[in-house]
Amino acid sequence: MKPFDPLRLLKETSNDLLRELFTRLGARLNVPWDDLKHRDVAPIVLLWETMPEAERRRVHVILQEVQSMACERGLKVLAQQLEWQQPEGTDEYSAREGRFDKALWAYLFARDVFDQASIFACADTLTTGRYWNRWNGLPHESIAVEPEQLQALENELRKYYWPRELRGRHCRVHHYPRCNGVDFFFAYLDDWPDRLMAFDDDGEMATRSERYAFTNVFAYDPQGGCIDLVAKGGRAVHLRLRQAFCRSVLRMNVPDGEPVLPAYHLDHLLDPHLTLPTDPGDHIAAVRLTRIRIAPQCDLDCVTYEELGFSPHASLEMVASEIRERLADRGYSSDLLRVRQARFQLQFLGDGRKAKTLSFTVSSPNACDLKSKSDRLRAIGERCLRLWGICDE
Repeated sequence: MKPFDPLRLLKETSNDLLRELFTRLGARLNVPWDDLKHRDVAPIVLLWETMPEAERRRVHVILQEVQSMACERGLKVLAQQLEWQQPEGTDEYSAREGRFDKALWAYLFARDVFDQASIFACADTLTTGRYWNRWNGLPHESIAVEPEQLQALENELRKYYWPRELRGRHCRVHHYPRCNGVDFFFAYLDDWPDRLMAFDDDGEMATRSERYAFTNVFAYDPQGGCIDLVAKGGRAVHLRLRQAFCRSVLRMNVPDGEPVLPAYHLDHLLDPHLTLPTDPGDHIAAVRLTRIRIAPQCDLDCVTYEELGFSPHASLEMVASEIRERLADRGYSSDLLRVRQARFQLQFLGDGRKAKTLSFTVSSPNACDLKSKSDRLRAIGERCLRLWGICDE
């Protein structure tokens, strides 16, 4: 996200929306709105100091919220939620040309939509990080969420975090159904106390000791029978949280192990006749396998895994030949190996300039960093994974 720049936001936003914003806030700015030219924010800035501190702070907070949604991912979620919750406003939303205009219009005239979209955009951003994981093999059934289930999940999370980390004694879980059929559960837990320097309303500095909240996100998709989990910690933490969610919300027990079904299948990458086809509509010039991590199917004390890297200029035929040679040199048989991880590079058709590329990593059984890419590139990567037989969804 770009650094917060309120002056840029004011310049990029239409005057009629700024006028509506300040009027609703009750700000008594003597701005000649009817005569104000676009991008001329000097009169607003000159009168900024006349606003009470509380009003200025409120405007800053709103502008930060608007900026966070004025991006590709945020606007996409806004459009989806608007179509679902307030379809009569889609024409006016679409008529707004600038990104900030679209986001601020939604804040002013479709506030419920904006608030819900902000939550889902935040969840989408969280799932791009390294703390995201997917588990599948769950029932393909929609769920009716009752307060008792939310309370049960709160209790489960308290029982997990407090004895182990001395935090999470307080917990609140909020449930939000999304237009795509996925149920989101945001769990807010109190973190360890922290002391920070802050300014009060009189401009004086003071030290504050606060218990801020940390967030776990559970996204249950009944169509795919899977749950996306965002939480700090390794596989052991994710396993316990997944079990807690299934017990409390789905009212079922799941085994203490890997997902019932792997989300990603990689073993066939060792096939000497491997092909990685693409959709012509994606305008991909070449697909390359740049790294592969292999391990014995049976755990051996002497070997955990071995990683093989390849030149980004090597063709698939060259990579397949090099894999065969390296496995032979080490005395390995591909029948007794499994692929734990692979990294791919897509090179797109150029237009005379340097060709663009997309690199991403897939790990068995259920991790992939495509979520960190833009929506367009993510869609291309996921389409490739389906064509390559790596994922079924």
